[in-house]
Amino acid sequence: MSAMANRSIYTVSVICLHRCGVTAPFLTKERAMSNLTSPTTVLSGMVLAMLVACASTDVTTPTSVELSDSTLTTNVRSGLANQPGLNPADIMVEAYDGEVRLSGFAASQEEADKAVAAARSIAGVKVVRNDLKVKDAP
Repeated sequence: MSAMANRSIYTVSVICLHRCGVTAPFLTKERAMSNLTSPTTVLSGMVLAMLVACASTDVTTPTSVELSDSTLTTNVRSGLANQPGLNPADIMVEAYDGEVRLSGFAASQEEADKAVAAARSIAGVKVVRNDLKVKDAP
C-alpha cells in the first residue's frame, strides 16, 4: 500500500476516533481536516459508498404480498364462518397470490361445494383449489 493511502486511512481512522471522543495528543484538527479533502481520501470514500449501496439488495418477498395473502386468508375464513350449514372448524384455508386452497373435511359433498362457492365469492380470490375430503357417513 502506498504511503499516501496509509496516510489517508490513518486520517479517516483518527477523525472517526476524534468524533467518538477519543483524541490523540499528536493530532490537530487542522491537519485532520486538510487530509480529509485529499484525492485519495475522497476516492476511498466514493468507493466505500458504492460498495455499501450495491450491497443492500433485498431478495425477500415484499411485505405487501404477504399482507394481502394473510388478509385474503382471513377474509375467506370469515366468509366460510358466515355460511349457514357449514362447519368451518374442519376446513383449513391457505392463500398465495390470489390462489386459495381449501383442505380438511366436509360433512357432505354439498358442504364442500358450499365452501368452494363461498371462497370464490370473496374479493381478491383468483382461483380456488378444492382439496376437501368428504367424511364417510356412519
